[in-house]
Amino acid sequence: MRTLNEITDTIKESFVNDETMAQMYGLDASKTFDEQFSLVSFEAVLIYIVAMASYLCERLFLTTSDEVTAAIDSRYIASEPWFQQRAIEYQDGYSLIYNPATYTFEYAEQDEAARIVEFAAARSYLDTNDIRRIRILVSKKEKAPLSAEELSRFSTYMQRIAPAGTRMTFVSKQSDRLRITAQVNYDPLLLNSSGERITDGVKPVDIAVQEYIDGILYGGVFNKTKLVDAIQAAEGVVDVVLQSVSTSSDGGSYTVLDGTSYASTSGSFIIDNLNISYLSQDAD
Repeated sequence: MRTLNEITDTIKESFVNDETMAQMYGLDASKTFDEQFSLVSFEAVLIYIVAMASYLCERLFLTTSDEVTAAIDSRYIASEPWFQQRAIEYQDGYSLIYNPATYTFEYAEQDEAARIVEFAAARSYLDTNDIRRIRILVSKKEKAPLSAEELSRFSTYMQRIAPAGTRMTFVSKQSDRLRITAQVNYDPLLLNSSGERITDGVKPVDIAVQEYIDGILYGGVFNKTKLVDAIQAAEGVVDVVLQSVSTSSDGGSYTVLDGTSYASTSGSFIIDNLNISYLSQDAD
């Protein structure tokens, strides 16, 4: 939105540059409006009044636009972010009431302590019958899965608040596990052969890998290239070769990740084994 001064300056500049006005007032195109008119002149006062009216109109339009947008956003349903937010708002042990004004089910009172869902993600997909469904992944604090009873109550809650006919699948299980093997070429002036920083014994590569895993959004995707970039950026690392990544879902057997990316089936990841070998850049 323009300021009052910006609007005023625009009008004054147009006034001076207008050929009809220039001929009528005998204006000098090389001078500004303020250099040719007094601040209390009729023209200056008139321009101020017009500028103020324009400023108030723009402010009113902007405020109205923001209010309309907020109203639309608050009522829009059935998007993936909508399912995610509603999942987080679940209150375990509370019943829902129907609000005839909004045609929705809601809680009579808000209780933050009863909200057991700490992480949530929604994914749209086609099932084996080519029917569109919403998979909702949820976890509690520290990404722990909901118990069978909790998940059952949560499912009932989501089915009541979701638009009629919505097909949903609910998932809450242990984090997908990763086994990572890599070789790091390091600077021997900064790290020792165990990957420890010489000054304090900290392992920058281990920290970089953990920070990358922790930084993946719930319901997000693990990416080999981004992992390599994270390791490469760690202090003392000269080069890195990612040798293998294996994944395990829901406590099952490990499978080598052949592709570049892997979408977790649980919504989150945990490192089960990190095997980093170190080779000095000065090694023959």
